[in-house]
Amino acid sequence: MVGLALANSVATALEMAGLIVLMRRRLNGLEGREILTGVGQAGLAAVIMSLVLWVWSAQTIGQTAWLVGGAGVVLGGGVYAGAIGILGVREMRGVGRALAAQWRRLAP
Repeated sequence: MVGLALANSVATALEMAGLIVLMRRRLNGLEGREILTGVGQAGLAAVIMSLVLWVWSAQTIGQTAWLVGGAGVVLGGGVYAGAIGILGVREMRGVGRALAAQWRRLAP
């Protein structure tokens, strides 16, 4: 089974490399600096979320799984979204504008 998983991973990596080359040519570049900045910001937000959830799980030892898991999902999502917003991820601004527009349409 390890050989099959390794072969699949190698094939996928080669396919990704080929697609990146084709996309770069067709799009006249991929804005690599912007992508790396976004990946770094998302990674930092994930670390912040992980630390908060680590503290959460330590504080809720002995509680029901529904409370720990359910509230953990809400807490983790909120912390991640907040961290992404504070870090100024460009895509998050677009999400905020789309949600605000949707809210205006639904509000009487």
